[in-house]
Amino acid sequence: ATPRVFDLEHTHAPSGERGKAAAKKAAAKSKLRASGVGAREGLESGLLEDEMRSGALGADGSGNDRGATNATLCCVVKADVAGTAEAVRDALLSLSTDRVGVKVVYQGTGAVTESDVSLANAVGGVVLAFNVKHGAETEKLAKAENVLVVRRTVIYHLLDAVGEMLGGLAPTTLTEEVYGEAEVRQVFDLSSRRGNKANLVAGCVVTKGSLDGDEKFRVVRGGAAAHDGLLDASSIRRHRLEVRVVGKGTECGVNFVGFTDIRPGDVVQCVRFVKKKAAVEKVQTGGSRVV
Repeated sequence: ATPRVFDLEHTHAPSGERGKAAAKKAAAKSKLRASGVGAREGLESGLLEDEMRSGALGADGSGNDRGATNATLCCVVKADVAGTAEAVRDALLSLSTDRVGVKVVYQGTGAVTESDVSLANAVGGVVLAFNVKHGAETEKLAKAENVLVVRRTVIYHLLDAVGEMLGGLAPTTLTEEVYGEAEVRQVFDLSSRRGNKANLVAGCVVTKGSLDGDEKFRVVRGGAAAHDGLLDASSIRRHRLEVRVVGKGTECGVNFVGFTDIRPGDVVQCVRFVKKKAAVEKVQTGGSRVV
């Protein structure tokens, strides 16, 4: 029977550092193909390299993946018999989600061939071999073209390997976290004193977490921010000594860069941003999916 071929929109490769590089390359290839530029032309003209560079940043130039095209793992499936190949394909597609998809570009029976490796390389994907082998020449080509060939004799184990790749492709987002909070008890005007860096200092007591002078800040008044954007602290002082971090229960004085509208009763929030990957859930029948 003629193997089925499935159309691909975006394809990526293995997990880890190797997978990250391959994922960028595959996404760049996919975008160039959509523009009518082949892989060879893209490589020779330098367009592929340019596309990979630009693709390393999100739409806002921050490296945040939010809003970017979701990743998809492309698979070339080979198995010992047609029925098993179809079962593997169906199991793979069940791991596909909106966050990280799975596409089977080719399924067939028999040993992994050089053509299978070339196809996987063309679409930036991987070869999944269930209960079949591949010859020395095929292995040599796979190494030369940096194509991962995953061989397993148990479907559950094959799906687990794919689940690890999908986890490596999980998108990351920058998430804001409130690292600490302090209540402003009193405001001190030090403009008449010589040698002071700050003219206006908020006398605070830390009520939650910690205040870190290297992080960003927000002043909250009546449940809403008292300014646009986030603030930098020019200094945090405790007992007249300048410090970087103060913890819960500590009294301190805080001065902000470019913001003087600070009032007693305001809440000072110390804000930081952390990168978080999308959650990966284990599938009982084998493998994992990104949710």
